[in-house]
Amino acid sequence: MKIDQMKQNHPELIVNQLKGISPNICGDTVRDILKNTGVSKWLKNRRYIIQLKEIWKKEIYKLQVYAQHYKDNNDMKMYHRTNERMKALSDCRQQLRTICHSNRETSFPTGTISFHDTGNLPDNFPTRPSTQYLKRRGL
Repeated sequence: MKIDQMKQNHPELIVNQLKGISPNICGDTVRDILKNTGVSKWLKNRRYIIQLKEIWKKEIYKLQVYAQHYKDNNDMKMYHRTNERMKALSDCRQQLRTICHSNRETSFPTGTISFHDTGNLPDNFPTRPSTQYLKRRGL
């Protein structure tokens, strides 16, 4: 099975994989490690981020309808205000989508951990990156 087809986003998947390697591994200990290191928190927050992307998508569609309504009624002040909000929300959503579509095959340095050099966005991270932006750059 390819890495992009494997299930993800739940700490219990990690617990079950480790138990499959060695039945002597205590699931509660693994769960505690995942909780204490922030992995469980990140997996839960990733689910929230995915939901937020969908909320923003629906909001963008609503704003498109409102913008068209304001334009049809010649209310250019509200049209421009709505249009600017829609563009800003679209930019935020696209950046979030790009990060969510980053490569799963990522690695961190082993040994002494330097938390400052473990993955920064590129300095020139665009406002409207493609979802493949990070993958194409090996990030």
